[in-house]
Amino acid sequence: MDSGGLVSSAMMVTLMNNRMKDHPGKRILLDGFPRSEENAQDLVTLCGKPELALHLDCNDTILLERILKRGATAAQKRADDNFHTALQRIRTFHKYHHLTMDFLRE
Repeated sequence: MDSGGLVSSAMMVTLMNNRMKDHPGKRILLDGFPRSEENAQDLVTLCGKPELALHLDCNDTILLERILKRGATAAQKRADDNFHTALQRIRTFHKYHHLTMDFLRE
């Protein structure tokens, strides 16, 4: 995560599965997940096809500014809120996003 890459799908799904056990039969809202087609496949295996997937479009410059502002103003600093990592996060997003959304549309 500190490098701006993705956390492994297996780890994310394990964490989600553990958390979802606390809310059986409930609808859930996932913010920022799935981030890759592998995540999306694992999500479908875990809970079935999502009812809805939203994509909110935002200019990369604004995203970068928001991440850097969060890093500068947060009470608890995150090691990954720096220019280099934020830029890599945005690149990672662009690399995987369309494949993920295409999978969810199928």
